[in-house]
Amino acid sequence: MRKILWTLLLSVLPSGLYAAPHDEMDYGPFLSGTFVNLAPKGNVPLKGIAVKFENAGEKIPLGGVIFDTETLRLAAGWSGGFLNLKGVVFDGGHGSNPSISGTQIQGTKYAPGWAKGNDLKDPRSIPHGPLPRDWAKYKGLIRTGKEVVFLYTVGTTEVHEQPLIEKIEGQIVVTRHFNISKHNDPLICVVADVDEAKGTISEGIATLTKGENVTLARVIGAEGATLEIVENARIVVKLPPSETASQIRLVTWSGKDKAEGLKSLQAIKGTKDLSPLRKGGEALWKETVTTKGKKGDEKWAYTLDEIEVPFKNPYKSWMRFGGFDFLPDGRIAVSTWSGDVWIVSGIDENLEKVTWKRYAAGLFHALGLKVVGNEIYVLGRDQITRLKDLNNDGEADAYECFNNDVMITQNFHEFAFELQTDSEGNFYFTKGGPVRPGGSGWDKITPHHGCLFKVSKDGEKFEVVARGLRAPNGMGVGPKGELTCGDNEGTWTPVCPLNWIKTGTFLGVPDFVNQPTKPTVRDNPLCWMPKDVDNSNGGQGWIIGNQFGPLSGQLLHASYGTCTLYLVLKEEVAGQMQGGVVPLPLKFDSGICRLRFNEKQNALFLTGLRGWQTRAGKDAGLYRVRYTGKPANLPIALHAKTGELTITYSDPLEKKTAEDVDSYSIQRWNYRWTQAYGSKQYKVSDPKKEGRDDLEIDSVQLGADNKTITLKIPELAPVMQQKIDLKLKAADGTPIKTTIHHTLNVVGDKRGEIHVGEYKIVGVK
Repeated sequence: MRKILWTLLLSVLPSGLYAAPHDEMDYGPFLSGTFVNLAPKGNVPLKGIAVKFENAGEKIPLGGVIFDTETLRLAAGWSGGFLNLKGVVFDGGHGSNPSISGTQIQGTKYAPGWAKGNDLKDPRSIPHGPLPRDWAKYKGLIRTGKEVVFLYTVGTTEVHEQPLIEKIEGQIVVTRHFNISKHNDPLICVVADVDEAKGTISEGIATLTKGENVTLARVIGAEGATLEIVENARIVVKLPPSETASQIRLVTWSGKDKAEGLKSLQAIKGTKDLSPLRKGGEALWKETVTTKGKKGDEKWAYTLDEIEVPFKNPYKSWMRFGGFDFLPDGRIAVSTWSGDVWIVSGIDENLEKVTWKRYAAGLFHALGLKVVGNEIYVLGRDQITRLKDLNNDGEADAYECFNNDVMITQNFHEFAFELQTDSEGNFYFTKGGPVRPGGSGWDKITPHHGCLFKVSKDGEKFEVVARGLRAPNGMGVGPKGELTCGDNEGTWTPVCPLNWIKTGTFLGVPDFVNQPTKPTVRDNPLCWMPKDVDNSNGGQGWIIGNQFGPLSGQLLHASYGTCTLYLVLKEEVAGQMQGGVVPLPLKFDSGICRLRFNEKQNALFLTGLRGWQTRAGKDAGLYRVRYTGKPANLPIALHAKTGELTITYSDPLEKKTAEDVDSYSIQRWNYRWTQAYGSKQYKVSDPKKEGRDDLEIDSVQLGADNKTITLKIPELAPVMQQKIDLKLKAADGTPIKTTIHHTLNVVGDKRGEIHVGEYKIVGVK
């Protein structure tokens, strides 16, 4: 949809008058992503980092390189441009990914780029995910100014690498500078692959020839280092064991004029000490932006403050917020879908001067962020990155790989969402499935699609907690380790559910369970939500402490699609969670996704974005919800048992309207859990017919607290969806209009179970 809108807009504007935000944005010296259309055949770095090299005095960059953090290879190097920014985060395209813009000089196959000894055969059972840690491990990168150094290990050997695009003797070459620790084992590194080429080595120069094109490579430094031709189409460099650290320089050239290439390579001398580049350097984003907040009125119990977002900024950064959290000093770190992290200061009572400082850039769809201690962790599609400011200049220099065990493909839709921690310091996030363009069915499936993950506090242990998610944009972790997440209507997902998760919970999509036998029964969610309530989910948040009025201790759910915040009314019956949602009368103009409660300010903060289907009017939003102390007149608890439903309000009710049966109406219906995209509504009275049933209420009684109403409903039974409309009055006469959408999984001795194509009720064992 976004791509269609851009196309329509550009078609009516004069040429050159308007540039799309993804083309205008300054992404910094590097950009992480999945890259396509590279040579040799099948060369798709799923977790690539593209580094740009500028051409002094020219608008067009000198060229770029892509380093693959899974296989630790230089996937590509090219001249005469940087990237064609295609794909869902850029132009909104479904099914496309960025590609290089220029002439490719060097490329390698999608396979290990390094190994101990001579065996470069891929040790992974499937070609997804990082290499085994005892084989090789990516540790991160350090940015010094615009220079980038990659850090990794091969076995136990430390390798620091700086790739460059250089112009030498009038020729563009790919240079790789290495600093390598002492090592007891021989090492082998892939330099270049050319399909169907013929290889030779002469006078220290390796040559691959294919038609008129020639690829040349030379190694400088490191005593005993030699180039070899493998299978006639690959150049590798072999390093013998070394009792001392060494420096190496690898240079690659390609073109048709071999003589010019040889002249360039033979002119190159010397290696490089990379240690000065591992300390951080000059800040790139010194200019800040100042905005202010707009405080909400205080007519109701909770008021909404909106903090102005710097959509116009010096770096033309496209503001669409994917995650945020609070630093110990009260500042906010916020990440964007386009890969930035900004630090926001001035979040005080009046919000008169809010300052935004760009802290990091170039991350891969940064849709989750968590602060632990004083360190910022960012979730991308490729990894959890820990950011560090090495020289205290207000910008991240070190982009450490905290954990990159998650497997990904090149599918456009398999986002990684949220980043939360529990009281023990473990991290959690969710990952969607490889939804095909158009929304139905899947592209290639890996064992990590549609999962909720747990990563240990040290980043060393990675495990799957639950499977079966389709598109879970957000989750929550409660004060006692409670795990929740939403999901988005689609294949095997009738409507949006709110899931209460335990280890091993099956969340609906059988294709993602990673076992031959597929489930035929779905674990019940806490509740289902029809499309007009939540057509695209966000995350959940818990209100900590007891100073936030009737919402204290409560669970909240955000809808990205309807831009609505909901109070979750939950209960546990016979080991099963169930409940419903009540909308809070707060108006958000962006698709809210992330929630954090700040105890110091006694306020709830939320961020949002507009990136796919939503009612949102703005690309991003940063909000604060405060408690005013006024009456909320909200239902805050709901309980079901045989023949009756009790609803407790936050404030006293008028007895007359509360005990009038005509003040209430209830409808109920089920959905069908099938492989189809979503589900229609089906009558409980006749499961073959579409529609809803009305549920009769015999009587209503208001409790002695004047807040709890008990509805006598003889036919109350498990059902996937029930809607209660209440038209009441507060004790002071204030009209109260409430709608609760909820799910009853257990009522008395009856339990609902979701089977393929139907909803069954069986006796509780």
